[in-house]
Amino acid sequence: MNSNQSLILRVTFGEFKQKLIIDDHQKSIIDLKNEISKQFLENGINIDQNKVLLQDEDGFILNESETIYNLLKTNDIVKVVQQEEKQNIVIQQQQKQIETQECQQEQLQQNINQNNDPVEAIVVLFDISGSMKGNYFKEDQLSRIGAVNAFFSAFADKTLAFEFNHIVKLVWFQSFIVDKCEFTNDFNTFIKLVDDASPGGGTKCYDAIDYAIEQLKEIKKKYPNIILRILALTDGDDNQSKENPQSLISKIFENQIIIDSFVVNNDCVGLKTLTHATNGRCYCPQTLAEGMSLFEIESILSISHREKQEYPKEMLDLNSLQNKPFDTEAMKVISMDVQKTAVMKKEEILKKMSQMQNPTQNSGSTSQGINNQTRILKELQEVTVQGDKLNFKCYPTANDMKTWKVLLYGLKGTVYEGGLYILSYIFPQNYPFRPPKVQFITKLYHPNVSRGGSICLDIINNSWSPALTIIQVLNSVSEMLQNPNADDALDCNIAAIYKHEPELFKQNALKEKLEVASPSEDNLLADILGAIDANSQDYIDTKKELQTWLEQQKQN
Repeated sequence: MNSNQSLILRVTFGEFKQKLIIDDHQKSIIDLKNEISKQFLENGINIDQNKVLLQDEDGFILNESETIYNLLKTNDIVKVVQQEEKQNIVIQQQQKQIETQECQQEQLQQNINQNNDPVEAIVVLFDISGSMKGNYFKEDQLSRIGAVNAFFSAFADKTLAFEFNHIVKLVWFQSFIVDKCEFTNDFNTFIKLVDDASPGGGTKCYDAIDYAIEQLKEIKKKYPNIILRILALTDGDDNQSKENPQSLISKIFENQIIIDSFVVNNDCVGLKTLTHATNGRCYCPQTLAEGMSLFEIESILSISHREKQEYPKEMLDLNSLQNKPFDTEAMKVISMDVQKTAVMKKEEILKKMSQMQNPTQNSGSTSQGINNQTRILKELQEVTVQGDKLNFKCYPTANDMKTWKVLLYGLKGTVYEGGLYILSYIFPQNYPFRPPKVQFITKLYHPNVSRGGSICLDIINNSWSPALTIIQVLNSVSEMLQNPNADDALDCNIAAIYKHEPELFKQNALKEKLEVASPSEDNLLADILGAIDANSQDYIDTKKELQTWLEQQKQN
């Protein structure tokens, strides 16, 4: 919807119905209530604004501090409801939530029965206390709860996009603590669970953390190897809890729980120190754009994408952590570092291909393992046969035939033309029945590639087929570079620039290509081969092959 167009709303009050035209979408919901009251009065209907609520057509109460533009679109129904009916509305919503939770639990069990155990269990603590009505830093038109609502949606959306094997549970807290759902992996439903959040009451942040600990302890009984996490979306205020950081720390350490927190207020020393004590991260983004960009990074969404750190063996003195800064400016994007890994020597590859032709030499391997490796070797053979015709070269790593380095040449006619990009290509254990994991190691400025190198591409997700091979996958990656899809982006900031400022996108992509994807020949060989003697025959042969291939790519 264009923010300059008039908005037509269908307003109902009992049996009375009226259409209302709104010219200024930036007004708040409370301004809308004033306008409805004025229009009703002209029709002989007098309502007390302090005794009515506004709902959308699904029965969700509209937050009076939000703007009309954020919550409504043209032709939406707005229901005017008497305040005394609010309790009935709440009861109905709670009953609906209970039914939804039961369905989610049933669906979760079905999904888990079909798939591997979840890797991470996350309790999301969502602050709906009265202090969340305040402004979000210097953004006058945005409340704190509006900001954390956006962060919550980004967390759910990106976790779904990256296909992490996580289960999540949502808990609201203010003067009370309430479950919004049980543990689920249905992120399409999960993302909608804060639509009716309305701030009020005191704050029990630390009591909510204590409650989350108990929930995680129960899920640990079911999945002993699962990683336990708490994600707090809050302003860090607490004025009603019985618990405090010092009383919680022993419970957290006993269960090896990691806390991450996104705070919308600088004054949150207690929560920040508790977060850091668990090897977690405390972010305090000062703008909405900065906060949303954090959720483009896999290491924020998933512990497994962070630098490996052992859980602290001893509880730290919380006082010693009070001056530790927020993590917002010290983020590290972790991706698989295959550049330091040596590649398999040619004679070893030839030996494996010979064994493929003579299966009896593999008698010590399982049938599944033989079939898996045979398929991978056949794909390598096909890549080798096509040689310089392809705009990529493949290098199995020395100790693992299922992990390859790929060198991709940016095709002509794109902003990536002539760029040299290294990717990791990992075949899963049950390949080809599951898709490979493909990731850019060299940074790439592209809407469908995250800052950590993950790729949004159907062919290696929902559209995967066992009949597909590495050549088709990497051809699709090259096609993605030619035709970015900004409507299905992993990096929303780059997608917005691509759609609305194409020249700036081109400038940024070219600049990054020159900085990271234009290595010298020696540096490129070092990235491909790892630590190897430049006088060795392998180095000399690879260099010669690479020079021939590069010349061919420039001519294609």
